[in-house]
Amino acid sequence: EAMTAYEKIINEFPDGDSAPEATFRLASLYQGHKRDLLKAVSLYESIGEKYPDSEFAHEGLFLAGFINNNDFYI
Repeated sequence: EAMTAYEKIINEFPDGDSAPEATFRLASLYQGHKRDLLKAVSLYESIGEKYPDSEFAHEGLFLAGFINNNDFYI
């Protein structure tokens, strides 16, 4: 399963070159497939925090904000 593979990369190689992309892809699966938006936002935000120079950082932070503004309103 893709989610398991991404989690393994993130947990076993958190400083590896593939970790930012694995985190982004895992967040995407939580957002779309699992509909666990809290987990998706947490993962997207973690990309900006842990990997600010990654090509996935800006998009991850954008998507976290987008979800927060569009899916978590009262």
